[in-house]
Amino acid sequence: MTIMGSCFRPKIATAKRFSRFRSTLPLPLPCSKPNNIQKPIFFNYHNAIAAFEGMLIEDPTPPTHEFNHLLSSIAKTFPKTNGVVVDSYTEMLKMGISLDLVSYNILMKCYADAKLLGSPCLFLGKLLRLLDLVKGLCDQGNVQSALMYVKGSFCPHISMLNPIFDALCKNPDTFHQACKLFADFFHIVDLHGDIFTYNALIRGYCVTNQFPKAFSLYKKVLLKEIQPNLYTFGILLDCLCKQGLLNESKILINVMLKRGLQLDLVCYTSLVSGYFVLNDSQNAIKLFHSLPKRGINRDTQIYNTVIFGLCRMKLIKQQDFYKI
Repeated sequence: MTIMGSCFRPKIATAKRFSRFRSTLPLPLPCSKPNNIQKPIFFNYHNAIAAFEGMLIEDPTPPTHEFNHLLSSIAKTFPKTNGVVVDSYTEMLKMGISLDLVSYNILMKCYADAKLLGSPCLFLGKLLRLLDLVKGLCDQGNVQSALMYVKGSFCPHISMLNPIFDALCKNPDTFHQACKLFADFFHIVDLHGDIFTYNALIRGYCVTNQFPKAFSLYKKVLLKEIQPNLYTFGILLDCLCKQGLLNESKILINVMLKRGLQLDLVCYTSLVSGYFVLNDSQNAIKLFHSLPKRGINRDTQIYNTVIFGLCRMKLIKQQDFYKI
């Protein structure tokens, strides 16, 4: 069976699957193309379906976001094709092509537009239950069971994997598992990591004292146009301060301020620790006492940092504990 306007040879099963929908669709109508849209828009429904079928048999398989763009365009341009879009995603899953959160949003909108409100609610409920289960297992330290559930799910996505990455990267003994997992899921399954994924990996490199790799990954994040957050800079700042590189820390702080981020208590605790690494107790105590004026409430962690630093330098006596 050939498809009008197709430059590919589609799979027979795929062509049959779409044939039952085409008989109910209107004839292809031209649509106006806004000037502010640069991505291609399909003016003919059958050409769009042919393009999808061609993508299925391409080698290598295109990334998920290209399928999302195509199927989203079909759903918006031809409102009566919700069933075709749902079937298209089903076909992708059967062929081992993973979906992401954008795919789920498109699917649920198609269900809603078709007035099948129970289907998106059930679909979303399954996702949330699985996500809660994965987070709970990771909090209990049962990472392997959580990973088993994710691998056995119909479509693992980044929200399920981030708690696993976070748990594996905290422990230096399991960080190599996180690196392997990252390679498997993001290179083989073609998932796209977000800032939470990269934060976990950057912290893992710092925990294992692989500081150059941590900053190298930070640069890759910027090249991917993923915006680092306060937690990202907090990890890198702590990494620099532990090495006593306060000049580099100040440069990083300037980058944070230019991005509109303000230092929090975790950042100040790292700076105080950095001063003690350089045996500069005077500036460490000065910064510590200036925090209330900066609107920062000091916690047990920063008190412990100051006490440990002074004791290490043998600059504190028992009665001085009450003066801090």
